[in-house]
Amino acid sequence: MSASIFGKIPELIPTMSEIYHHMSVSLYNFMKDKKIEDHDELIEDFFGMLFRYVKYIPSVIFSSETLEINLELAQLSIGIKKHPELTKALYFFLEQLFKNCNINPQDDVETVS
Repeated sequence: MSASIFGKIPELIPTMSEIYHHMSVSLYNFMKDKKIEDHDELIEDFFGMLFRYVKYIPSVIFSSETLEINLELAQLSIGIKKHPELTKALYFFLEQLFKNCNINPQDDVETVS
């Protein structure tokens, strides 16, 4: 929820970017040798966070070095059926991510700004 509140304050965006980066790297390192199915609630919360970031401060997501590892985690999470809330959070994130992508580069700059 912090992305929806603090993302409106330009001075806090670098801090929000650091938080996002730290959370992404920490989760990725934690999950390296684990099954997603065993930590589905954690993954659900993570994609919920990513959804809010990409919705409220997309510049943080699109300029991050961790977007690729987040997409890897998304790929591994697709199809987990025992936890429908995880699937919902994942697809909300992916849908919002795609909404922010645009063929016209000028529109992208305006959207990310």
